[in-house]
Amino acid sequence: MKMESGFLPALQSHWRDRTSFTFLDLNFDDGSRFLAVAAALLDDPHAPGGLHYFVMAPHWNMAAVAAQAAAMPAAIAEAPFARLAEQLGRAWAPMVAGFQRLILAEGRLVLTLASGTPAADLPQLDLAFDAACCRYADAAPNAVRWLGRLAAADALMVLGGPPGSVAEAETHADFLRAGFADDGAASDIESAAGIRLLRFTRRIASRSLPPHLAFRLPAHAEKHAIVIGAGLAGAAACHRLAARGWRCTLIEQHAAPAQQASGNAAGIFMPVLSQDDNPLSRLSRAAFLFALHIWDGLGGVGAGLEGQACGVLQLPRSDARADAGKDVPPALPPDFARGLSSMEATAALGQRVGGGWWFGKAGWLRPASVCEAMLQACGDRLSTLYGRQAARLREADGLWQVLDSAGTAIAQAPAVILSNGVQAVQLAQAAGLPLSAIRGQVTHLPASAANVPFVVCGDAYLTPPSAGVASLGATYDSDADPALRTAGHLQNIGNLQRMLPDWAPPAGMDAAALGGRVGFRCVTADRLPLAGALPDIAGDSGAGMGDKRLERPERLEDMPRPAGLYGLLGYGSRGLIWAPLMAELLAAQLNGEPSPLPRGLAALLDPARFALKQRRRHPQE
Repeated sequence: MKMESGFLPALQSHWRDRTSFTFLDLNFDDGSRFLAVAAALLDDPHAPGGLHYFVMAPHWNMAAVAAQAAAMPAAIAEAPFARLAEQLGRAWAPMVAGFQRLILAEGRLVLTLASGTPAADLPQLDLAFDAACCRYADAAPNAVRWLGRLAAADALMVLGGPPGSVAEAETHADFLRAGFADDGAASDIESAAGIRLLRFTRRIASRSLPPHLAFRLPAHAEKHAIVIGAGLAGAAACHRLAARGWRCTLIEQHAAPAQQASGNAAGIFMPVLSQDDNPLSRLSRAAFLFALHIWDGLGGVGAGLEGQACGVLQLPRSDARADAGKDVPPALPPDFARGLSSMEATAALGQRVGGGWWFGKAGWLRPASVCEAMLQACGDRLSTLYGRQAARLREADGLWQVLDSAGTAIAQAPAVILSNGVQAVQLAQAAGLPLSAIRGQVTHLPASAANVPFVVCGDAYLTPPSAGVASLGATYDSDADPALRTAGHLQNIGNLQRMLPDWAPPAGMDAAALGGRVGFRCVTADRLPLAGALPDIAGDSGAGMGDKRLERPERLEDMPRPAGLYGLLGYGSRGLIWAPLMAELLAAQLNGEPSPLPRGLAALLDPARFALKQRRRHPQE
């Protein structure tokens, strides 16, 4: 089937001078089609400013795609494509279940890889495609119906397969029923490339906007957002919005970024595994992979960012079930995660431990260095207001104003993003969000007490020493005491001894004299982040007036929301990996772009999920 480049003239005519364009590829094959489209994009002066290339495939091999890109003919591999080939060579996209997003060609090309098959998994896509490529073999009737739901107005559909087959005739009829029609001007292209071109000719009215469009700012609104809070969440929000051309105003009560929960000397980054591959595991896997990709663009761990991608050995907790060792997560590639026997783990660590899981790409980072790098990458699109307290929000004429405690306006913009942790609930518009603060005390051990070559975690986490100290922690306390406590150090040391039974403190080490840091994690009631448009808790937005469906919402899309008010909150102990993906999810929503997550997982992060449950339980309130 010659689909790799035969449709490019029609595609280039269709995308001409657009601001953005979404291409859905339902048969990635060896990546040849993707590379052909990428080359056309980078070589076409009338190409869209941004192309979302969305792939749904049961398997892929990015290393092979990168090798093919590097071997492209010299006539194609001009400077822009050569840089793309180099980026693909660095990118790590293992074949794991879920979505993976790569930002390429200085943001002009966004590649999203979604594992699955069209017949089963198209309902999880949150996008409207402008063009798509599909084989007859992948076009089951249910898949075709969903393609009709996902198609944008006048979308181009490229079909390929053995001509004249029964499958071709039946599939063609299915597409006609789904709202597509033959493109009469494409006969020459069809005969040359063995493909059939269709156009989507109608829109099927739905009872609400698709999720990826539901919270987009009006087209006339200025691309300007106020971000409150300069920790990992806020810095990532500025980074992902600035990359899309947004202007960001960052308000922080302290004199510098990363002064609260993001201010620890070291934070570990790793995914979560579970036997049933539960939502937390799937979300953390997507977040971990996207974070590594974003950090690579910031110079990389250990280079542009302070830390080490030294690997993490995860050991079972001492309070785990006796049969916990029998829990085996779904098959994962060994470069993502692999099990180690007690003998293997002991040999690698240099001291006696039980078996565990090894994450070779994981490690530790100084969170403040990540914040600083993300903010610096924003360039002149970022304005910072340090030492200013956001005490109140006021909305008027489509703009939000942020006021200080004296009632003076600090800044105004069409959008406000709350990224200030549990302090967000001090604002009236977020007062009902189920956020709480959990105290965490980290102990700083001298290097002589922490001779580990990589991060070890289980009952506690221990990082390799850096600048003479290693981080051990952290406690999980319910009080609000900001001071270091000897009891907290002793608790961390006790957890370390349970995790590493042969570990002993060096002679003369006094727990009361150890350094450390106390931070407060912001957590939600279900321990998953909040990322997206906030619910109208105070009932001030007027949404739902005269609309019975909105008075008794059944879906998250139906929940009333204050226009232009968003949150990135509740990252708990996983701020390093949550921050980039949550910010990407929100930035995609604001721009009306394809979501980086399946619809089901994105719904679990919606800030309105708790309010919706409350309304379902008490519909009369």
